[in-house]
Amino acid sequence: MSNMSLRTKGLILIVLISFIPLLLAGWGNYSTAKDAMMRSEMEKISSRLSSQAANIAAWMDIRRAEVLVMSRTSVVRYGTNAERLSYFQRELVRSGFTYHAIGFIGQDGIAYRSDGASRYMKGEPFYEPAINGTITITDPYKPGFSIVEQTFIAVPVYGVGTQIEGIIYASIPFTSFNRFFDFADEKAPVRFYNDEGQIIYGSAPGVARMSTLRSDSALSAVAQEILSHNEGKVSIRANGDEFIVFYAKVAGTPWRIALQEPYSNLKEMLTPIFWRIVSTIAIAEVFIALSFYLYFNQIIKRLERILSVTKQAAAGEFQAEHLDTSQYDEIGKLAHSVNGMMEHLQEMFDRLNAIINQNQYGFIVLDNEYKVAYLNKAAEEMLGYTTQELAGHATPLLFMDRDEIAEEAERLSEQLGREVQPGLEVFRVLRDDKFSYEREWTFIHKDGHRIPTLHSSNGLRDRNGKFSGVVGMVRDISDRKQVEKTRNRLLNIVESAKDLIASVDTKGRLIYMNRAGRDMLELPGDGEDASTVKDHVDPRMYEQILQGAELAREHGYWESNTQLMKSNGEPLFVSMVVVTHVDASNGELFFSCIARDISEQKLVQEELVRATLEAEEANQAKSRFLALMSHEIRTPLNGIIGLTQLLRKTELSIVQKDYLDKMSMSSETLHRMISDVLDLSKIEADKIEMERLPFQLEELLHRLANGLSVFLGGKEQFEFMIKTPDKLPQTLIGDSLRLEQVLLNLCVNAIKFTEKGLVKLELDMVEQHADTVRLRFLIADTGIGMSKDVMEKLFKPFTQADSSTTRKYGGTGLGLVISKSLVEMMGGELHVSSKEGVGSRFSFTLSFKMNPYESELAEETPVPEGTVWIVEDDTKMRDHWTYMFDSIGWSAISYSSWQQARERLQRVGEGVLPDLLLMDMEMPDMYGIETWRAFHLEAEKASVPIISLTTTYGRDELQQLEEEERPVAILTKPVTREAIVRSLNEAMRSRLAVRKQAFREEYADEPPAGDSSNTKRVLLAEDNKINQLVAIELLKENGYEVGLAETGEEVLRMLDAGSWDIIMMDIHMPVMDGTEAVRLIRSQERYKHIPIIAVTANAVKKDHDRYIRMGMNAVMTKPLSGESLSEVMKFWLDKSFTLLKNQSLSGVRSSESHVEMKKRGGSFAGAVAFAPIGGMDVDSALERVNGKHQILFHMMEQFLLDYDSFMDQLRKILGQSDTHTALRMLHTLKGAAGYLSARELGEAAHETSEAIKREEEPSDLTSILAHLEKELGWLLASLNEAVHRFDN
Repeated sequence: MSNMSLRTKGLILIVLISFIPLLLAGWGNYSTAKDAMMRSEMEKISSRLSSQAANIAAWMDIRRAEVLVMSRTSVVRYGTNAERLSYFQRELVRSGFTYHAIGFIGQDGIAYRSDGASRYMKGEPFYEPAINGTITITDPYKPGFSIVEQTFIAVPVYGVGTQIEGIIYASIPFTSFNRFFDFADEKAPVRFYNDEGQIIYGSAPGVARMSTLRSDSALSAVAQEILSHNEGKVSIRANGDEFIVFYAKVAGTPWRIALQEPYSNLKEMLTPIFWRIVSTIAIAEVFIALSFYLYFNQIIKRLERILSVTKQAAAGEFQAEHLDTSQYDEIGKLAHSVNGMMEHLQEMFDRLNAIINQNQYGFIVLDNEYKVAYLNKAAEEMLGYTTQELAGHATPLLFMDRDEIAEEAERLSEQLGREVQPGLEVFRVLRDDKFSYEREWTFIHKDGHRIPTLHSSNGLRDRNGKFSGVVGMVRDISDRKQVEKTRNRLLNIVESAKDLIASVDTKGRLIYMNRAGRDMLELPGDGEDASTVKDHVDPRMYEQILQGAELAREHGYWESNTQLMKSNGEPLFVSMVVVTHVDASNGELFFSCIARDISEQKLVQEELVRATLEAEEANQAKSRFLALMSHEIRTPLNGIIGLTQLLRKTELSIVQKDYLDKMSMSSETLHRMISDVLDLSKIEADKIEMERLPFQLEELLHRLANGLSVFLGGKEQFEFMIKTPDKLPQTLIGDSLRLEQVLLNLCVNAIKFTEKGLVKLELDMVEQHADTVRLRFLIADTGIGMSKDVMEKLFKPFTQADSSTTRKYGGTGLGLVISKSLVEMMGGELHVSSKEGVGSRFSFTLSFKMNPYESELAEETPVPEGTVWIVEDDTKMRDHWTYMFDSIGWSAISYSSWQQARERLQRVGEGVLPDLLLMDMEMPDMYGIETWRAFHLEAEKASVPIISLTTTYGRDELQQLEEEERPVAILTKPVTREAIVRSLNEAMRSRLAVRKQAFREEYADEPPAGDSSNTKRVLLAEDNKINQLVAIELLKENGYEVGLAETGEEVLRMLDAGSWDIIMMDIHMPVMDGTEAVRLIRSQERYKHIPIIAVTANAVKKDHDRYIRMGMNAVMTKPLSGESLSEVMKFWLDKSFTLLKNQSLSGVRSSESHVEMKKRGGSFAGAVAFAPIGGMDVDSALERVNGKHQILFHMMEQFLLDYDSFMDQLRKILGQSDTHTALRMLHTLKGAAGYLSARELGEAAHETSEAIKREEEPSDLTSILAHLEKELGWLLASLNEAVHRFDN
């Protein structure tokens, strides 16, 4: 189309333009004629079908009337059967044998027929309605006594009065109806059917007699419409053809008739009209096209002359011959405009050439392939190249800095996430980002010197929007770069100054302030500041500043001490110099200011007198305190130390000796600490001298670890890490006691203020020389951390964060003060950093002389290589152990749970068994000695020794085991590197004995099967203590192993740490409730096979259904009964959950009827031991725990502990408008009351929950709370009395 001439395009356009209205007019005429003819033809067909239906109805009306007349004759009514038959024969002859037969059927069902002997016909379909008084016409059918298909007309025959004596019938052969069905041609099938849609007759092939319209392939879609109307038409599609179905009701009969007229029959009559209209349109189009061509040809010739002139202009030839403008039509006007355009283009080209080549900017024009097309004179002078040298083949890469382009390519690659090649691709990527942009590039002159430029790159597009080239404007910015360099150097000097340096105008507005000034005044960032001098000066000092400015104007400068104000309002004392300046360019006056912070000197001056006065009083108080403490503490401490030494001389067990060692060590440490406290005055007076004696660093760490071990007991999810370099000096010279004291103080503080998490003691060798070594000590924790205010008073004697810290954690507040002083006396500095809620870090670096007789660092005891499995739940500790074993040449594989390690140990073959197991004994899935024994048995089978990591309490439990059940080594946390190495050697020595024992057992008889792995593991999620007690007891009675989680988060952690067969999930729990936990569990594919049983006190079925939809498999309502719990657990554990995962057991509830039945049958044995308790049903509660008195007693005690102050807490929570927590508390109370069978209290808790949900008025809620308090108080009092009675 784009290559066609204008003449051809115009001709095509006019043909199309004229063709559309002609086509629309022709189509309109054709549509009108078509609609009229179709409407007329369909009316004819409909009329014809209605006529046929009327003919059938009229003909059947005559037949019915004839039979009705026969029924009323006296012969039929009162005559004998012989007379009736004679009469019937005459009627057959009279009707011209229209009827096939006529007969009479009496009340006894015996028929006397004209076509044969009498027979019993009471079973014929027309008999019952006719004998009951209804004139009946039947569909054609073959009776049992004839082979002719007939339609029967049956009329009742009345005797005297209304008495029916029998019926008369006349049968008509169905062939008599054929003449009514031949009115249509072969293409238009006729169907004759009854009111129920059963087809009686069909002319179309394949239409089965007695089939239904609904099963008819053509009419099934419209069967309902045809049967619901007496007359009409409907369009259908069958076998790819369209039809119109006309239908009509045959009046007075149960029949209908339908005609299926092909739509093609109706269209045939439209063909002549269609071709007549098409011919007319074609002739009109030819005439229009010929007329337009003759006229448009003249216009094209004139345009071609204009085109030739514009081609010359495009080639830059503006002196072309002028066009003829004698005809002043539109083309003549265009010719006149082209003549004027040629003249103006010549003028503009001359001007543009002057602009481009007579300015300081270089113009570089590139084509769409980034090849140079043009350089103006400025660009040629800047680059040293001419246009002729570069045009058509060179790119800007010739004269640009390749290093800059490579750096830009690297930046773009990092920004876009894909590699950008240094070269022209850089320009294309920049163009994709911004079509026109400005940036700095370095150009390189032909002679090699570099030129910094500001390059404005503007993309060009052709008329189609396609990229066609670039016009770049380039300016040499060498002078500006030099100015910026000088300015930046000066600014760097000003910014690096430690004093405030600022510039202010005569109106006091701040023009500039350096970084030190902003930090000094605590102003934010480095952005623009619209503040004034008045904003940063104490109002009382502002007048002094104004006076100083006037003095500066007179004398050129002003110097004084004054008081500024920080952004938070705090005063800042400074020494200030103000200098006056005049801008040489415009004569404006401004000031510069230099200020130095002298706050400390000011404070020192102010506090010097006060400190002098307080010093004497403080010294006296301190002396009295230290003297008293020396007497009161040293006396019993000396007794402890003395008795310890005497006890050493007696016979002791290994554990007792270890306890004695630690007691002695702790006593000595305490003695030293007391000595340090007493020597605090000596420290302040610089009278303590540091010892310079040789000591073993590893021995110091060993003593420190032993001393710290007693502080680790009772902490959950807590770890202590001692990290040392691979090699350390064996002997150092220094004060080991003071160093140990500092480390002990810092470590104990870290443990004390870290409830859970990690404390790390890390040693690093910073420097090493021939005779000295510099060590860095770091103590970091993840504890409560400190705020900025606390850190400011951290090293003040007898001071802690606040009084609550002292009450909660204890201590005198001297530890850090003494540690800081001792570190400084040993030549170091104690650094501290902390963030509240995150943790704290203490570090110091000390230099030590090395033993001159040691030529190199101490080597570790050699350990044979091997593989160790590390079983540790803490990620950081796993990484620590893995690194340590790697550093001593061992391959380490880590596991996060005992269950995971045990399953792996059972599966692996002998070739991949580890040489050693390192196991943390304080892990979530380590449930006690039974877990240890099961794991130890598996390790013994595999001949793998175990080193256990535990606390002092865990060590005692392990040492109480039989010798063969203990690990080969027990390491008490915290563990040093040297302790690990020693234990490895000990484990390897026992390895051979273990393997020999395994070899001997290989041929021994196998023990009887008793695989404990078949025990099902149940993860119970429940936060209420009583509910926990009941559920655990019931589950254990059924032989299940139970794990306990009190929040949804704990459930998720325990799922990750071990393998569980089923989960019992409480709905309402703190931190994360059961519904959220289930949502997270079901979102992970690996947990979808685990059944989850919801446990709730909520009995609303709608909520139960919601739990099922969320992914829970069954719902049990509290309080739980042993029988229902056993059934539910057995169902879900015996079935394959894979097959049942899309099913759910909803609405499972504890069966109260079961409890009531047992009550009627008699209470559990032994229930009489409990006297009646007010507020609870003792028999029911005992039955719930299977009659175990001790369990019920424990539940009662736990209830007293948990709910003694319940009402106070509830009212406090409601006072804070925390309805969510209040509802959870009430839900838990309801569950606990259910387990104690305290029904009145449970109902009161439920009533209170509903009232809170309804947002009752305060007065109503008060009365409801009073009722709840009454019920709870009654139960608590009764339980107290029962517990007291039991104890006595």
